[in-house]
Amino acid sequence: MRALFTFACCLAVVGCGNGGPLSPNVVENFTRLGGCVDVIFYAVDAQDRLMLRFRADGLVNEAQSAGEETVTTFQLPSTEAELILEQGTNVSDATCDDAIEGDGPQVARSWTAVAGTATVHVRPEPDAGGARADLLLEGVLLESATGDEVPLSRLEWSDIHVGWYPG
Repeated sequence: MRALFTFACCLAVVGCGNGGPLSPNVVENFTRLGGCVDVIFYAVDAQDRLMLRFRADGLVNEAQSAGEETVTTFQLPSTEAELILEQGTNVSDATCDDAIEGDGPQVARSWTAVAGTATVHVRPEPDAGGARADLLLEGVLLESATGDEVPLSRLEWSDIHVGWYPG
């Protein structure tokens, strides 16, 4: 199955002065998406300079134990889930990858979710040992350590393979 990556609106940066380092249509730049482990979703631009990553532990195991689809909703920020936007060079090099090239990821700036919801649907694949999953982000606000904000009203990943480990 082919993974579906849907953006219902644009990602915009507010409070960065002169529009900041991210353009208002940065979402359109994401060209690669994927997932792994229990559970990571990621979206990366073609230059590997910008990555949005969601992580929560134990969701695949929970679905496999239940033997059916599970749905979990997180209110962000959460001690059980993490949503981060990173900007730099080779930012995805250590994500779902066991071979780090060169100096690995070099993150110059990051934004962490301070508001919003993340809903994860996990469908176990008993024969494959992993799962297929969807992630819906709604009403998200990401904030940098310096107070720069990135609002994201809606973003959806569909049918992503998770539950597998690199290596």
